[in-house]
Amino acid sequence: MGYSPVASTGTDNTSSALAANNSQQRKTPLVDFIRERKKRHPTSILVTRVGDFYEAIGIDAILLVQYAGLNPMGGKARAGCPIKNIQQTLDDLTESGFSIAVYEEATDTDSSTGRGSNEI
Repeated sequence: MGYSPVASTGTDNTSSALAANNSQQRKTPLVDFIRERKKRHPTSILVTRVGDFYEAIGIDAILLVQYAGLNPMGGKARAGCPIKNIQQTLDDLTESGFSIAVYEEATDTDSSTGRGSNEI
């Protein structure tokens, strides 16, 4: 028997369970992309370029906050830094003994979307 936040709130369990299920179905393509790449690099901190920022989610974001001094984003397990600070962030992480997998957004000429990624 584990902890159930729905059971302890005293709210209607059915509506809370449905809301939780709906929020799980709203995953973004970026989150799906990051999770898939994390399977390829399970022991590395995964950092993905998104526009003018590099971002991480989950445990990788927590490590960015703890070891690179970044601020969490949006009150969730998400952190990032602007492009101009990425080198210092990578230096801080590697000096702490971590390996990092960096994904850059790139134009994909083989796709109708025109977007893709490069592994560095």
